[in-house]
Amino acid sequence: GGMGFIEFNRALCMISVLINTHLLMGARDLGVKGFFYASSACVYPDYRQDDADVMALKESDAYPAQPEDGYGWEKLFSERMCRNFHEDFGLNVRVFRFHNVYGPFGTWVGGREKAPAALCRKVIEAADTGNHEIEIWGDGEQTRSFMYI
Repeated sequence: GGMGFIEFNRALCMISVLINTHLLMGARDLGVKGFFYASSACVYPDYRQDDADVMALKESDAYPAQPEDGYGWEKLFSERMCRNFHEDFGLNVRVFRFHNVYGPFGTWVGGREKAPAALCRKVIEAADTGNHEIEIWGDGEQTRSFMYI
């Protein structure tokens, strides 16, 4: 799934910081009225996600910062950059933290899909190949929030 891509492409994910920096600078220089930044639940530390009975995460739960991987750090850093551009230049910024987005227009093939689609793909592949074993990450105690779009 998407997490597998992130795990094996850390440097590629971090390059997004440069893209976001240039987008913010361009928005500032061109007098853009509003800037939307799509962040991720990957900004939250693992220890906030270990308990199966976890309460809903708040924005402030991302701190003290300890994202799981480079992708989470990139997203958190870019969120901070957005805030700084608002404070320093008055840029009207909105940041949303998306959690495991899925739906009819999502990625369904290629190994970059989210958990629901990845599980369906693995089951179909197992049925097609006759190999009825599939890899499922974790120990079965994980919880996740999902966002249908």
